[in-house]
Amino acid sequence: MEINLDKTIAVASKLMPNIVQMIDKNPPLIFGINIFGYKLFFVHLSSNKKVLTTVPQKSVEFTINCELKELGYFFNGKVSPHFIEGNAEVAIAFFSSFRGVNIRNEDILNVQFGEILLFLTILKKRAFTKKF
Repeated sequence: MEINLDKTIAVASKLMPNIVQMIDKNPPLIFGINIFGYKLFFVHLSSNKKVLTTVPQKSVEFTINCELKELGYFFNGKVSPHFIEGNAEVAIAFFSSFRGVNIRNEDILNVQFGEILLFLTILKKRAFTKKF
C-alpha cells in the first residue's frame, strides 16, 4: 500500500515555505515510523517521490518508535533521541526544521482525511490479525 504525500507537503508548505526546496535539494530521505500497535511504515521524501508506504525501503536513515499521540511532537520540532533508532543526527536535523511551525496531527489527517485514516485502520487490523 502506498499513499502519495503531495497534498500533505502542499499544505505544510503554506506553514513552512522552504519545505519543498529542502526536500528537492537534498538527497532522498527515507525513514520508518513504528507506531506501537500498527505495522511499521515508511516515508520516502525526494524530488520525484513523496510517499507513505508499508513496503520495506532500502537505505532507511532512521526509525521513529512511539505512540500515536507522541508523533505530533516530531512535527513540532520537539525531537527526543530516545524515540529514534538509527541516525539520530539526521532525524533531529530534519524535524528541528519544523520548530516554531504549528503542525498538528489533526491538520495532517484532515489533508489526507480518508486516505490516511483508512491506511491507519488497515495497518491496525493487519497488526492484530494472525495468519494460521
